[in-house]
Amino acid sequence: MNSNVVGLIYTTLLIGFCGGVAVLIKKRRPLTEFRREIARKFVHIGVSNWFFIYREFFTSEAWAFGILAFMAVVNYFVELKTGSRRSWGTVYFPISIMLMLFLKDSGFGSMDCLGAGLLGMGYADGFSAPIGMMLGKREFPFNKKKTVAGSACMFAVTLLVVLLFRCVPVWGAVLVAIVATVAEAYTPFGLDNISVPLAIYALCAVLG
Repeated sequence: MNSNVVGLIYTTLLIGFCGGVAVLIKKRRPLTEFRREIARKFVHIGVSNWFFIYREFFTSEAWAFGILAFMAVVNYFVELKTGSRRSWGTVYFPISIMLMLFLKDSGFGSMDCLGAGLLGMGYADGFSAPIGMMLGKREFPFNKKKTVAGSACMFAVTLLVVLLFRCVPVWGAVLVAIVATVAEAYTPFGLDNISVPLAIYALCAVLG
């Protein structure tokens, strides 16, 4: 079987699994704001693991871009039905992956930079929100929606992910984590799902 088809099958299974678990989390009552956030971030973290499917199975960028564009369109229409609680992050995330793929294919950056950007955003942002809700007492400077605890988690997880991919020296990984944390805290209009992974990717490409 064509490896791109296998990749498409695994992608479908991954999205289905993440979405299914999120639905089960939301079905528990009472549906608190924290549980709602856990469901949303579970999808965020889970879908970021698409990187491993892409690396192992997709040999044609047309297939990869196609599934990402499809995800962005589907998520757009899903968000339209959520009323006033819309979160366009699920739309921006696949767009950011397409932008990183475009940069990689243009010769700027590498597969490791893609992994750092994608998993850095998925895991760091995914864990920082619930950590911030549980432990956040102090507000992040100049942004009352972010907490010091959540941003500390964002920094630590981003640093760990970048170090694991070994695409930059240790000092570079620290710089990447700082920039990603600041970008996540201050990017307006919910566009951090684009600014953060692209910042991680670009810095890893430049500093590596």
